[in-house]
Amino acid sequence: MKKIITAIKRKKRTRKKLRKISSEKLRISVFKSLKNISAQIIDDKTKKTLVSASSIEKDIKKNIVYVTQGSEHPALFSDELIASNIFINENIEDRLPMKCYAKIRYRDDDKPCQIISLKNNQCYIKFDKKIKAINKGQSIVVYNKSGLCIGGGIIEKRNIPYLGKVLHE
Repeated sequence: MKKIITAIKRKKRTRKKLRKISSEKLRISVFKSLKNISAQIIDDKTKKTLVSASSIEKDIKKNIVYVTQGSEHPALFSDELIASNIFINENIEDRLPMKCYAKIRYRDDDKPCQIISLKNNQCYIKFDKKIKAINKGQSIVVYNKSGLCIGGGIIEKRNIPYLGKVLHE
């Protein structure tokens, strides 16, 4: 708890110094995680973000990083995914493709989808509409039509139609 309070104090102290020094200048904020990086240019006078960009995909063999600008870029949306480490608590293989609902984020709405196939501890799921910001490593939980949990897994791959990346069963 003490570390958190110290970090908040440091953050406030740094922002106070920045306001004194650079009231006319723009500020850049960079966030780096293990998988992605994002940056924003912020005008502290108007308290608005002027430009934002974030990485969405990496091709390490070709040494390419795909970057998007803004929060509504088409490359952020996907409608198919493959989940691994699947745990299904009822036998659904004879009912495939099966209409159901999936949730990727804790407080997100249930998204209508279909479980297309279930092989080798992997599940191929297709959504009715495109979903924003599905990423490898996120968890997915699947519910039946009455809202009972069928199971879940970890997202292994997603399609990016904008970049021409599609999934095949």
